[in-house]
Amino acid sequence: MVTIATVAGRTGISAYNLRFYEKEGLISVPRTKAGIRDFDEAAESRINAIRHYRCAGLSLAQIKEVFANTDKHEMIIEVLKARKKEMEKELAELEKSMAYLDKKINIHQERMNEEAAAKASLV
Repeated sequence: MVTIATVAGRTGISAYNLRFYEKEGLISVPRTKAGIRDFDEAAESRINAIRHYRCAGLSLAQIKEVFANTDKHEMIIEVLKARKKEMEKELAELEKSMAYLDKKINIHQERMNEEAAAKASLV
C-alpha cells in the first residue's frame, strides 16, 4: 500500500495539498476496503504532472482544463505556449535584475576594498 505520507515524501507535495487535489477532482485515488487512500501509479503520475504544471506557473483551473481535454491537443498547446511565453518574459526580467545585482555587488566590493586599502595605508 502506498500511503499519502509516502506520496507526499516522494513528490514534495504536502498531504494537505494531495487531499485538496483529490477534492477538486484533479486526482483520483483508489481506497482500501477500510477507506484508506492507496495511491497507484496513475495517481502518482498525475500528481507529478500537477507538480510540474504548478512549477511552470499554471493555475489549478488551467491544469483542470488540460486534464479534462487531453484529446484537444491544439487547446493544450495554446495554454502551454502562452505560459511559456510569460515565463520567457519573467526570465528576461530576472536576468536584468541579476545583472543589476551583479553591478551593485561589484560597486560595493570595490568601495569596500578601497576603504580597506585607505585604512591600511594609515597604519
